[in-house]
Amino acid sequence: MAYLERFFRKNINPSHPGANHQQTPYSIFIMNKTLQKSEMKKNIFLTLVGFFLIFSFGTVQASFIDVTDTHKNYVALQWLESRQVIEGYEDGTFRPEQPVNRAEALKIILLGSGISFENEANGELAYSDVKNDDWFFPYVLMATEQGWVQGYGNGEFRPDQNINLAEALKIISLIKENSLTSPDSNPYFDVDKESWFAPYIEYAKGKNLISARSDGLLHPGADLARGDLIEIIYRLSYLENFGIESFDIALNWLEIQNQQFSYALKSPFNWQTMVGSNGEMILWHDDGANSSEGWMRTSENSATLAVFVNKNEEKLNTSDYFKRVLENLNWTDSSTISNTINENGYESLLLEKSFDNEVQRDLYTALPNGLFLIMQANYGKGHLQEQLAAQVAAIQKTGRYVEGIGENDPSAIIEQARKAIQVDGQGQAILGLFPDLELIETDSIGVGTGPVDYYYSTWANLTLKYERSFDVILDVAEGRTSAF
Repeated sequence: MAYLERFFRKNINPSHPGANHQQTPYSIFIMNKTLQKSEMKKNIFLTLVGFFLIFSFGTVQASFIDVTDTHKNYVALQWLESRQVIEGYEDGTFRPEQPVNRAEALKIILLGSGISFENEANGELAYSDVKNDDWFFPYVLMATEQGWVQGYGNGEFRPDQNINLAEALKIISLIKENSLTSPDSNPYFDVDKESWFAPYIEYAKGKNLISARSDGLLHPGADLARGDLIEIIYRLSYLENFGIESFDIALNWLEIQNQQFSYALKSPFNWQTMVGSNGEMILWHDDGANSSEGWMRTSENSATLAVFVNKNEEKLNTSDYFKRVLENLNWTDSSTISNTINENGYESLLLEKSFDNEVQRDLYTALPNGLFLIMQANYGKGHLQEQLAAQVAAIQKTGRYVEGIGENDPSAIIEQARKAIQVDGQGQAILGLFPDLELIETDSIGVGTGPVDYYYSTWANLTLKYERSFDVILDVAEGRTSAF
């Protein structure tokens, strides 16, 4: 985790001699978000000082006011709504976190499975709580006649009773006539291989239809949420539609494009994200169950992935660069080292090593512009190890090149910097426009109002003289200098 500690000291701790002092708002962001951690679902730090990050969302207007195009179930809802499988409430909501009852689940599962209901409105049911004029009657009738569901010993069907994950997966498997066998090992830590629902769980896991919660457990007996059910039905429908064996877990993740440093990648919905001033990015999965809600240390169910860009100033070819990486690592024979091609066709070097309490997985990828994208990950060996390993690998596979500002003519940015000289409150914004600033000197006495920092940009061949207390660019000069 040494690279994370360096990232922290350099980008967040302003007392560190190599700190980037323009990161003060960034430090405040981290402290504030730490205090608000319990409320945080997905924090993407969009700095207003020139981090040209773009998040790739859907282009279709959301049909439900509580499921926007950044919601984890958005694509599933669009897919199933277009096929007239689902509908929301009169107030325009879908309520994805609300538990789904037996009647609602049957409708979604049957319609999502392409079951036809012509001439199925008439029939007789022995359930005392299901009448012919109930909206759910045809679904209960069909499912009962086919043997997909059954009632309770007292003659009730209990349509308003919440359904759990295990029950829903059994119905789906019976409808699909899946040929299932008992798994050889426990599919999840709370799913015994001998349990009646283990074959259904094993099937759904193998297809990537389901995933464990943040504590590493599946909770098969807990009430199933509406959003979780439609996600399962959508994924299964997607696989059948395209003839695919298992669902790509990264398919609908949001893509983060760092155009300033010419790369993009996708991040899981339940991971947090932060960006530093040097093009560095931190993605992490919290382990709240073990009181670990940060990214600096690896705990049982946590994971951290740090992203860097190596500008390859020596202009090494891919083979020589990878050779240098291996020479500097000095890993033992217990390491896994392989050359691979990522999903975008880029040459990559994969390094993986298992330690006592964590696994380290690093991927070095050659981008088309001659730079190298470095993604260094650590994840714990708790109940979530298998799932975190899959997520880390999926994130790393999505790394790709995007044309960025770092390759463009800096003249327009230089002109903007000159116009901001002596304009209070604009210093941070101007500093953020330069993708490669290096702090070359600090005058702690300054001009009487506060310390003065000198930042140099190789890209623009320009030094900026910055005064902290008034957040102002005092002057700019060509070349690398502090002699203003």
